[in-house]
Amino acid sequence: MSERTNVNICLIAFSLMFISTFAIASTTFDSNSLGNRSNYYRIFTTLGAASLCIFPILTNASRVGHGIFSPAFLFLLYGMYACFTGIYLEQNSLYVIWKGFEIVVASLIVVNLLSCPEPNRFARKPYELSVFIFCILLVVYWIEAAIFPSEIFAPQTGFKGAFGFTMQGYIPVKNPNSMGFLAAIVSFAMMCAFTRPARISKKTIYLSLLILSLGMLILAQARTSLAGFVLAAGAFLVLERRYKTLIAGGFVCGILFFFTQLTENVGAYITRGQPESHIEALSGRIYGWQAALSNFWEAPLLGHGFVAFSRTEIGSGGNLHGSVFEVLVGVGLLGALPWVSAILWTGISVLRLPKLRRYGAIDNLRRSYDAEITGVFIIVASRGVTSSTLAEHGGELMLLLSVIVYVCAKRYAAKDDMLSRQKESLRAQHMKKQYFVS
Repeated sequence: MSERTNVNICLIAFSLMFISTFAIASTTFDSNSLGNRSNYYRIFTTLGAASLCIFPILTNASRVGHGIFSPAFLFLLYGMYACFTGIYLEQNSLYVIWKGFEIVVASLIVVNLLSCPEPNRFARKPYELSVFIFCILLVVYWIEAAIFPSEIFAPQTGFKGAFGFTMQGYIPVKNPNSMGFLAAIVSFAMMCAFTRPARISKKTIYLSLLILSLGMLILAQARTSLAGFVLAAGAFLVLERRYKTLIAGGFVCGILFFFTQLTENVGAYITRGQPESHIEALSGRIYGWQAALSNFWEAPLLGHGFVAFSRTEIGSGGNLHGSVFEVLVGVGLLGALPWVSAILWTGISVLRLPKLRRYGAIDNLRRSYDAEITGVFIIVASRGVTSSTLAEHGGELMLLLSVIVYVCAKRYAAKDDMLSRQKESLRAQHMKKQYFVS
């Protein structure tokens, strides 16, 4: 099997794992049978991706070790240990093993990709696939908003925010926070693409998608994703050295904020009409985090079981809305070690991207791509603070894995380029020495 075929198989498997995160229909929680065991769509896509993983391993066995030296391998260990925590559980054992298996498959795909020769050739492909799928969903949701407005624009229950409703996904089902994350990624990706040289037709598409995604981001009222987008956009402009654009944008926002009625609207938007006590508790998240910490000390080393314990004993069917607490209470310190290490390693690799450019071709496009990946990491990391999306298989984790592919591919390319330069230097010195001897 050719190297290009291996790469394509891995990319297909990556796409299958990405779309497996979508829910076709909403389900109700049943404490007796945790999870939706009739979700054949997710089961088949995950098993299909796992089957595709076998071919690159069999045909590229001699190079599998190249992908081990990456954060993806640490996520693989994390997923394997998550499966292990389901073995000693009396209830929900199969559910825990399955949730861990999903992470194992997703991580193994990335390990296979990084094991292929010259991964720098397809460093952006997983990320571009993710953005492409999100763009399709964005258009689908706006079409659904025109056809089924009552299903997309759901009235807020309890507290009334700035609009009295939030935007959510109908088919596939997405809650407002997930909608906001989708919109933040697409908004940021289109903003980055719009700043690069391109034909007018392409720029028109980028601008149209940017407007649609920004509208969705605001209407979803996903405050964490909105904050992540603002931070990512600021980081991108700084790394791209577009200081004038950053200052002008900040100046315009400042005028709108201080000299119009926008101040009151922003306050209502941020608080969602919630009382001060509810805001200080981060919409109730702190209570769940405190319960998670108290349960963590009962089994600090092994944990209580991946994702199942938090849903049955703490979250009443939902997650803890905090990736760190989800990991600690579920898999303990043994599982948290590779998980934390993988995220820190990825973050450090992202920060080192400008340094890696010294060893390769330095151009504006490469700098723009590096800045974009940095912004994506900021959005994903921000989302993981107030949600459990980085602790289990989901779109956020798949995007983080796409970031890992990019930073590791650039690191491998920089290392190869540095070694080739050293060889050229030694060859030149050897030729020079032979010349003087003769």
